[in-house]
Amino acid sequence: MAFTADKFSTYAFVYADAYTVTFDKNGANGQAPASMNVSSGASFIAPNAGATTKTGYHFTGWAKQANAQTADYPAGASVTDITANTTLYAVWTANTYQVVFHANGGTGTMQPQSFTYGDAAKALTATAFTRTGYTQTGWATVDGGEKVYGFDAVYTKN
Repeated sequence: MAFTADKFSTYAFVYADAYTVTFDKNGANGQAPASMNVSSGASFIAPNAGATTKTGYHFTGWAKQANAQTADYPAGASVTDITANTTLYAVWTANTYQVVFHANGGTGTMQPQSFTYGDAAKALTATAFTRTGYTQTGWATVDGGEKVYGFDAVYTKN
C-alpha cells in the first residue's frame, strides 16, 4: 500500500518559551517565595512576601531592580510582561511611627510627632502642657510611669 499526499497529514508542535521567575527577599529575613516557571505571554499573580520579613519595614511588592523604591508589581497584581529569566526583588518601605503626647492630668494639647524607622534621631517636641502645682520634667512611656525622656531628649525608632 502506497501513501498518497491526500491521505497523509502532518502536524507541527509549537512550544511556548518558558522562563524562570526568581524572587529575591532583598535583605530581609526568612524564606522568599519559591521561584516559578512562566510561559511566554502567560500571566501570573505577584505573590505576597510569604515568610519574609524585615524589621521596621513593610512589604510593598516586587521590582525589577534591587534598589527600587517603588514596586513594579504590588502583591496580587497580574504580571504579564516576563520575556526572559527574571529576578524580582522585594521592595521594603520603612514604617512610620507616631509619638502621642498625653497631658497626664494637665491641660493643653499637642499634636503627635512622626518618626520613620531608621531615620536619624530627632528631638521630642517641647511640652505644651501645664498642670497647677507641678513642674513637668520629661516624658514617661506609660501612664503614671517614671520619666524616660527629658525635654532635651532625642528619639529614634531603630
